[in-house]
Amino acid sequence: MDIPKANVSIVDYTGSNVSTYTTSNGKLYHNFFYNQTAKASNWVGYQQGYMASNATYYSYDGHYFYTKYETMIDDYRNNTYQHAINPNTPYYSYYQFLSHRSNTGFAANMFDNRIIEVQGQGTSSKLRNAGKDFISAQNTYGVNAGLMWAVSINESGWGLSQLSLERNNLFGHKAYDSNVGAAERYNSVLDCVNTHAKTYISSGYLDPTDYRYRGPHLGDKQSGINVKYASDPYWGEKAAQQLYLLAERNNRKDYGSYSLGSVNGSANIYNSTGSSKKLLYTTGSGENRNLDNNMVIILGEERGSDGVVYYKIPSDSALTENRVAINPTGIYKTGRDYAYIRKSDVKVVSQGSSVLDRLGMRQEGSYVLGLKPNTSVQAFTQNVKAIDTNAFVNVKNASGQVVTSGTMGTGMTFTLKENGVLTTYTVVIKGDVDGDGQIRSIDYSIVKNDILNIRKLSKAYATAGDVDGDGKIRSIDYSLIKNDILNIKDIVQ
Repeated sequence: MDIPKANVSIVDYTGSNVSTYTTSNGKLYHNFFYNQTAKASNWVGYQQGYMASNATYYSYDGHYFYTKYETMIDDYRNNTYQHAINPNTPYYSYYQFLSHRSNTGFAANMFDNRIIEVQGQGTSSKLRNAGKDFISAQNTYGVNAGLMWAVSINESGWGLSQLSLERNNLFGHKAYDSNVGAAERYNSVLDCVNTHAKTYISSGYLDPTDYRYRGPHLGDKQSGINVKYASDPYWGEKAAQQLYLLAERNNRKDYGSYSLGSVNGSANIYNSTGSSKKLLYTTGSGENRNLDNNMVIILGEERGSDGVVYYKIPSDSALTENRVAINPTGIYKTGRDYAYIRKSDVKVVSQGSSVLDRLGMRQEGSYVLGLKPNTSVQAFTQNVKAIDTNAFVNVKNASGQVVTSGTMGTGMTFTLKENGVLTTYTVVIKGDVDGDGQIRSIDYSIVKNDILNIRKLSKAYATAGDVDGDGKIRSIDYSLIKNDILNIKDIVQ
């Protein structure tokens, strides 16, 4: 393609109007220009371990960074990243590349409080007290409430645009540059958010048979909803910035909770593993045959009967009830709409922190450790909810009865629904061998009886009695329990 010389301006790359990435106070910013003179900056995440503080970097894709502009250009020409500061660990801004097939960890009031913080108590913003509407749409259509909320802020000018105030249109639906008057009119904010979730996202941009499909994330001009939704190449990162700001005001709640993977090219997505699996769709559907950086959320790992290892992921599309085909209705059910992709087709780019991680607990075999003695059932469930507002937790005692009060103890179980997946865990509290959630003289006596072969401990209770974790119950464990009871030294959970 020939471009008239008169339409081209030669810009010195050493000039001040070259886009850069900078680090400041542990955060990473993208600084860029519009029309060579108008400068803007977006917060695109946190400073990475390979980055220096208060430093300036160059990047043409936001994933690989260079200390020198000319080095970046040389690598680009040679189709390599070998001279980047992170040649093997590309950066992915969490909120910009998080799939819409996720649940926000933010509560409705957190969205509402942010609107008041920015616009004031007397605001007429259509986003005021609308947090519940975004959560409702998420629960019905399986579209992340936080991502929708963030997009609506920028599209509606914090809910104060003319379309918002007069038509309840928070997303600029059908507000074409050539005919803004054709914009959609909604009866309510909830009606607008539901339509965005169902029609535009769930059965639109996230339908692999739709011409707009470029992956389930906000993205940029390479992949994601940004490709077809907006002409602004930074539309995705601008929306993501709203969630970084919200997370920062809520102790980084929600940030980094999911494990993200990147898929390059065309990869098959199946309804199950093994020889009986059926193809649901490919990540290279429609026009996007050579799509790179299509994002998936990794829910787990399974080995199929064919010997191949798969990642369990949320399906981008809603599925039929028998899980063998795409469901065009857009009504998404997390318990039904999961899928599988070969592990070899995915590059893990972000390791998520689960609710267990953030509770300070860890899984060892079939047991979960790390819970402190004397933790009440109520406090435990409240802590889970504080981390993930939408998490479901169900606690049972050692007899299998559901309990809502009392103390968490060894042998009890809890079922946690996280990211749409139900998992049951068995609690082990080191030193609590009688299962009452406390470390007392009775535990001391029970461990002594085990050592003397009077009555042996088994299952979770044996693990609780093995205080030092060497696989055996010995006199050292007896002594550690004694020291805890005497307040000499607490047992490390």
